[in-house]
Amino acid sequence: IRNWQFLVYYVIVGVSRRLRPRAEAPAEDVAIRRLAAFLANARGDVTASPMLPAAVVGEDGEASSHAQTTRLRLLQVLLATLQRRRAAVSDDTRSVILQGLVPALKEGISHPYKQVHEESAKAMVLSLCVGLECEVLSDLRAWIAQGASTLGVAIRDAPKESSTSTACEGLVYVLLHGLLGRRMRSLALQSLHFLLAAAAADDHELRALAGLALGCLGQSPQRGLGTLALSEKLVAGCQTALEGEDSGSAQRVRRLEAAATLVGSSALRHDFIFRLSDGGKATKLCHDTLLAMLGDKRVEVRIASQAALAPLLGLETTATCKKMAKAFAAAGGSDEAADRAVHGLSAMLRVAGSLGVPDWLGDVIEALSKAGQRPESKKEVEKTVQAFMKQQQQSRDVWKRCQKRLTEEQMDLLKARQGTMS
Repeated sequence: IRNWQFLVYYVIVGVSRRLRPRAEAPAEDVAIRRLAAFLANARGDVTASPMLPAAVVGEDGEASSHAQTTRLRLLQVLLATLQRRRAAVSDDTRSVILQGLVPALKEGISHPYKQVHEESAKAMVLSLCVGLECEVLSDLRAWIAQGASTLGVAIRDAPKESSTSTACEGLVYVLLHGLLGRRMRSLALQSLHFLLAAAAADDHELRALAGLALGCLGQSPQRGLGTLALSEKLVAGCQTALEGEDSGSAQRVRRLEAAATLVGSSALRHDFIFRLSDGGKATKLCHDTLLAMLGDKRVEVRIASQAALAPLLGLETTATCKKMAKAFAAAGGSDEAADRAVHGLSAMLRVAGSLGVPDWLGDVIEALSKAGQRPESKKEVEKTVQAFMKQQQQSRDVWKRCQKRLTEEQMDLLKARQGTMS
């Protein structure tokens, strides 16, 4: 297939510019339309406007899927070359080609064959990247946004391997490939609730794809949006309960795990501009959201929030970290506050091990020892201390440095809360 893709590229691009005649290049509109018609439907009339037939499930199954996939891969080369603006190919020709391909691509991303809906998604992303302001692409963007809004609700109750799950998978492929190509960032952010719903679905393959898309979204810059508006959109996915959602369901846990990871990665990616703009309100909003999730009733959500918060705490000043340690040590009363304190201090101890024993480590150890006096928190504290001790004792020099910078009392507290290895 790679050789055929190269052949299509060579037919369109032709020879080097240095070898072309210097006279005005002749129009290639007719040739491009005929090539598009041939690639879209080799058995049809190549003199007519290109029209890609909708992919169907054939009787021969795998053979039919292979033929449809091959056609889509060759069309992807055509769409990629149309991104180059050349005088020989008019915008009208580009628009006509897109009008003939987009309807079938919309149906293709919901095709039951995985190869077909993935290749249809790639072709759809390439269509959006043509860089043409036309009605067909505007309608396509609106169709994707509407589909994300509708499927984001429908996927909650959809069983595995259902048509809804397949349609969601195709749409996730579109957003994923768009983000990998550094495109469609605003559209993906607009579809955030859909991606979180897909990351919480019962279909494990859909969850994995949505997780990859959210990972790309968290690392993508959003230059067209203010810092505070961006942070508000990110934390909006961390709602503890949605309408009609069971508060104790596994879907809620998976959704909040994915949301916490997204907030942490995006806040880390945009940390510099978050702190400089609007007086650091965006940074505070992300921190407060993750801190609130540390008190969730499900331990999975608390651990995900702790992992997301730890790298952010490593960027704070010594004075701020000491202040946070004292605040966690003073927390008490409800189980939620106690859980928040234990997991917050655990996040600080976790990042301290990677910062070469910072000055505020002793305060964290003292606060964590106090929090570990609560019977319900004892196991979690011991687990955190054991991981820290194992990390420090991997190197003799690192362990000596740790012992040197901590007081004797703090070392005794650390060893007392280590417990016994299970």
